[in-house]
Amino acid sequence: MKSPDIAPFHWMERLVAVEISIFMILDDESRAPGFERNDGGFTFVSISSSDSLQYGYYMLSFLQPNPVHAWDKALFFFSRIMFGRYKFVWFFENDVYIRSVNSFVKVHSEALNCQHNLVIKSNHIETNPNLATWHWPTISKTFAVPTPWYISTACAMGLSKRIMRAVDEYAQNNTRLELLETFFNTLSMHGNLSVWNPKAMETIDCCRTPPPLGIAMIMTAINTSGFIRSKTFVVLLVNAIYSRQAG
Repeated sequence: MKSPDIAPFHWMERLVAVEISIFMILDDESRAPGFERNDGGFTFVSISSSDSLQYGYYMLSFLQPNPVHAWDKALFFFSRIMFGRYKFVWFFENDVYIRSVNSFVKVHSEALNCQHNLVIKSNHIETNPNLATWHWPTISKTFAVPTPWYISTACAMGLSKRIMRAVDEYAQNNTRLELLETFFNTLSMHGNLSVWNPKAMETIDCCRTPPPLGIAMIMTAINTSGFIRSKTFVVLLVNAIYSRQAG
């Protein structure tokens, strides 16, 4: 299969240099299922929607026209196909950028050292959600976990093996997943798993468009900590996933 244009992601090669494996889940049904590693150290993964659907990995974003997309495939890949090969996996949507590799490595190391299971921007509790607002009317019809529910911006997160196992168990027991903005937080809290909201992730804001940042500027912004979500550079149908091998 032909690799997609990764020009906007060349800065990720700095992560490869610190022994972080990089996978890109291709949300493209025209590609045959399989793997391909390019010269920059990226591994491209193509998974059929039918396989993801068969194992209950769908509906993480019911706002999309199709029930299965890159998020579902990414979870299917790491929570089922590749489970156990990585002790901690980072999931980033394709419009999330890390301003500082050093900042990311620091957050990653602390997550491992402190044995956090979910690393995400926030963890707001909804004890009695108003079922007439937000997406609660839809969520309340299918979510198998009782209230309280928990929510967060979910375009960037880190998951341990424990929560990925919980995700797979939920998919097996309920033959589907739930909206990602509430699914991971709620699953973690009800499973007594550690949730950490690092300061570096406070800068992620889905409602804010930062000033245009050229790729070179992002690559050289070593002294600026934190993650950003920029709508300036978007490569459709690709979700970037960062992970570190178990060892």
